[in-house]
Amino acid sequence: MKDSRDKTFVKQLMSLRRLVKTFIGQLSERFHIEKIRACDLWHAQNPFIRKLLAHTLTCF
Repeated sequence: MKDSRDKTFVKQLMSLRRLVKTFIGQLSERFHIEKIRACDLWHAQNPFIRKLLAHTLTCF
């Protein structure tokens, strides 16, 4: 099957994918984001938002 997409577009997609995978890997390593134990959405959002904010602040 021939890929009809532009080469620069594919490069941009690959770099974005690499960035997202790196971000998710950092969250799972540093903050154990996959181990949030909550019974409902309200109690799951709070730890996730705090961990996301902490990661954002450490990047700056």
